[in-house]
Amino acid sequence: MHERAITVWWADGEFVLTENIRGDTASVSIPKQLVSVRYEPLKGTRKGERIITINGEKYSKKTVDIQEIVRKKNIEVQYLFNMHTHPPQRSADSATIRYPLFSGTDMLSFLGNPSAITGLVNDELWLAVKTQQTPKGYALEASSEMTEAMLTNELHLKIYRAQFGGAAIVVRPDINSSAPVS
Repeated sequence: MHERAITVWWADGEFVLTENIRGDTASVSIPKQLVSVRYEPLKGTRKGERIITINGEKYSKKTVDIQEIVRKKNIEVQYLFNMHTHPPQRSADSATIRYPLFSGTDMLSFLGNPSAITGLVNDELWLAVKTQQTPKGYALEASSEMTEAMLTNELHLKIYRAQFGGAAIVVRPDINSSAPVS
């Protein structure tokens, strides 16, 4: 019954998912996180360790050949996007449970940042991807609840939806595309 959030990074060829952050029942703030990569030689070998850290805490390590390290021109670390949850909401009669889609606050935050993707986990996995037609500024109430039609028709987002254990579908495969999406 609490919102949770993670951030997804690309760090030197590996996807990095930060530890989930628990918010209160209605919201979660995603703190600034620092993901870094460093290489350390392994004494007495021709190998080294690639160590990925989040806020100074070890996330992963991998042994690599020293030649692989020498060939590297740069180490790429890039923030990709965040994902968060929306807890279920009970109807007034408490008989029906529903999971809200993105909120106005979610979309205002997303449209105002440079990330091309945002994600939501409720009873399904949702990914919203900006297109060339997605407005940079948009008059939107923070309290607004989004609909699939608003996300695709007004905000011109490409929406991917997947049920857990199932395949992902494109909500509107025709948006910003001349060919169908498979």
